[in-house]
Amino acid sequence: MEIPEFLISNFPDDINFILLDESTDYIAIHGIIENINDGEVILFLGHGSSNCLYGSPHPSNEKSEFLSKDKLSILNNKNFFCLSCNSYEFIKRNKKFTTIINAVGFGDLPTDWVEIVNAREFDNNAYPGITADIVAEFSSILVELHKLTFRDYFHRNLLAS
Repeated sequence: MEIPEFLISNFPDDINFILLDESTDYIAIHGIIENINDGEVILFLGHGSSNCLYGSPHPSNEKSEFLSKDKLSILNNKNFFCLSCNSYEFIKRNKKFTTIINAVGFGDLPTDWVEIVNAREFDNNAYPGITADIVAEFSSILVELHKLTFRDYFHRNLLAS
């Protein structure tokens, strides 16, 4: 079970889930996020770079920019957990554009074999020794780790402490 399904099935009264797809009106979603109560937690599970966070790919299979530094103010006075590649760098680089209370971001999270193959097209030495099996195991561990983390967060009301 993936993270969104886990959260929805185990904590239906504690979360509001928004799925971004190619038809999503990002401006409307920005408004929804901006109007979430101060102090609440925003979870972003998706793709990222040091410059922005991405929504779902367009039909052309290109990622679309969902959140950039000029839109970070929608996270003012909220807590932000961002499970996406290079989100730590994105948050760190742009923290002056927002008043996020607390934020968690990550570095490179190669969870798809295609990402490894693409990186190796540009650099033959990228991810030495990494195989498709290792990527699949890493992805599985990452999902399970975050499901347990979110379970503890909700069960123990960690933000209130």
